[in-house]
Amino acid sequence: MPWASDDAISQNRIDGGIEITEAEYAAFRRAMIAGETVAIRGGEVRMLVAAQRTVFDTATCAAMQIAANDDTPDGYTDLVPGSPADIWGGMAWVAAAPGDADVNIERDRRQYPGALATGMGWDVDLRHDQDRQNIQAKFSVALKRKISGNNDPILFKGADNISRELTPDEMIAVGDASDAWITAVYAASWQIKAMADGVPDDFADDRYWP
Repeated sequence: MPWASDDAISQNRIDGGIEITEAEYAAFRRAMIAGETVAIRGGEVRMLVAAQRTVFDTATCAAMQIAANDDTPDGYTDLVPGSPADIWGGMAWVAAAPGDADVNIERDRRQYPGALATGMGWDVDLRHDQDRQNIQAKFSVALKRKISGNNDPILFKGADNISRELTPDEMIAVGDASDAWITAVYAASWQIKAMADGVPDDFADDRYWP
C-alpha cells in the first residue's frame, strides 16, 4: 500500500505517515505535479493549493503566508491588526493604549509645519531637517556679522520662493522663529507624556499642540 506524509507520498512505508489507496496515490501525485502540497490534517491527507492567504501571529502581529485551503494554525488569526502595536483580545484585535513613542511620532510630524510665519509678512520653509539646517547656517552667519558690527545683507529665500536681502537682525529673527516653534512643539510633547493619567487617546488633537 502507498503512504503519505507532510510533503511526501511513497509506495513504501513512511514513518509518521498514513496509508492511502492506489487511487489516492495517483490523484495526489497528479496534484503535486500541478504545484499542490501534501499535508496531513486531522489524520487525513489534504492537498494544499498553491494560492496563499495571510494569517497573523496573535502574540506579535507578524504576518505569515499559508495555503488558501489550510487550517489557521494555533496562535494565529485571519483578522488583520490595525497596527503592529495592537493586542489580541481573544476574538478581535484591540488597539494598544498610546504611549511615549506615539507622541514622539506626532511631535516629529508637527515640528516641520511646512511654512512658518516669520513675523515680517512672509513665511519661511520649515519642512524637514535640511530646511532647519539652512536656517541655522544663515542664523550663525547673521549672528557673527551682528557681533562684529558688519551689517552686510544676507540673501535668503522665503516659502514664497522670493529671495530677500535680510539684515543680520532680520535673519536672526527668522532663526529665532524657527527655534521657538520647534521648542514649543517639544515642550508640548513633554507635557503630554507627563500627564497623570497617561497619554490620552486623542493626544494628536490640535488642542495639545502649539
